[in-house]
Amino acid sequence: MKKENAILMFKIAWLYFLIINIAEISFQNKPDFIPFINFANIPYLKYAPFLLLTILVVPFKIFRRIFENKFLKSIFSLLLILAVYSFFIGIYSAHPGVARYNSSRITFFILVLLLVIAVYYSYPKISEFILKSFLFSSLIVLAGSIFDFYSPDFHQVLKNNFGRPDAMNSFMKIGSETFMRPMGFITDANLTAFFVAFSMLLMLVNNELFKSKILRIFYYFISSYVFGMLASRGALLIVIFSVTVFFIAKLVTKKELYLFLLLFIIGQVITPQTQARIEQLFNPKTINEEFEVGRPVIWKASFELFKLNPLFGAGPGNFFEVSDIYIRKILENKKDLNITNPEASNYHKIDKYNPHNIFLVMATETGIIGLIIFLMLLIVIFNYYRKSGYLLSIIFLINILIVSFVSNYAPYYKIYLIICIVFFVLSMDNMKIKRVDEN
Repeated sequence: MKKENAILMFKIAWLYFLIINIAEISFQNKPDFIPFINFANIPYLKYAPFLLLTILVVPFKIFRRIFENKFLKSIFSLLLILAVYSFFIGIYSAHPGVARYNSSRITFFILVLLLVIAVYYSYPKISEFILKSFLFSSLIVLAGSIFDFYSPDFHQVLKNNFGRPDAMNSFMKIGSETFMRPMGFITDANLTAFFVAFSMLLMLVNNELFKSKILRIFYYFISSYVFGMLASRGALLIVIFSVTVFFIAKLVTKKELYLFLLLFIIGQVITPQTQARIEQLFNPKTINEEFEVGRPVIWKASFELFKLNPLFGAGPGNFFEVSDIYIRKILENKKDLNITNPEASNYHKIDKYNPHNIFLVMATETGIIGLIIFLMLLIVIFNYYRKSGYLLSIIFLINILIVSFVSNYAPYYKIYLIICIVFFVLSMDNMKIKRVDEN
């Protein structure tokens, strides 16, 4: 196959992959196009075009080159060990079906990562397209959030066909007035905020790729505005951290940083969700509530389950299935908290949650063994970036770990895994892609 045709085929496959994961439509009446074949129950069928086109453009010999690379060999060996181990312990878990589902999803995305790395090794300049297509896909996310907030009809479409939770599933309050956190196509507000933050930072460090200042101003402002409506503390933390390091290490020109900061601050100031979040930060009552019924309680519940099987863990995804039981046990000790009577005042409903911390995910669900494998993976990646002088890659790795430390979506949500794939591929060029005509 000619190089130009191969690159074109992968571009089509990659765009298809991004779009079907960001705008993941679900039909209320799922059609079966061939009698007696239930397509809805065939796992990963929708990914077949991506897999087929990508495999066709990758020369088989390229896989040998990948595994001759010491760094990549270590990465994929550790990922394979973790995947096989997760499948094995899942068989003996309390919820083997849940464990199998979560293990298969992560294993599938490991395969996607391998294929995309193989394409990158075959055609290194494809990294520029991966960057630009990811930024393009972020426009879909931004548009989805804006229409989600301003159009009730569009919000209903999202609820009916894209798995979007109700408007009051995630919101901020100023006095008696509530403001939705518009997650759009992505079904978690904090994950949407992470996606937007990651995209903004990629644009910032690669601003030289986009010569149009008007385009950059538009992108910075719209992204900042949507980011403000999402009011995510974890995502805000990575923006503050990254911009600070960019400024100190002179990784981005001061002029571009000032432009971004000006638009970012404006975007936060004019959104009521961020105003409400700032008010919460200085409100003793909401701070106390966070410690009483928020993440610390979920973390403690996760640790309680970990203590039951510290070596092998409960199995992938299993904490979510029993989390309400362990959270209830912890909250029962708080005599002033109403968790039993929905009709009474100050009732606190107990829901199921993921551990909200990727290290607790690994410890609770895969045990000490799984946690050690995961930590080895991080050490290998960090050491490679350090020895290569890839400071930007280290910064973005830290960003992912920061949000993963406080989020409920790591490592199981598909959009999160896609961000990790994009990060890993771009990190091979230290996150800063040169223009094709400069290579």
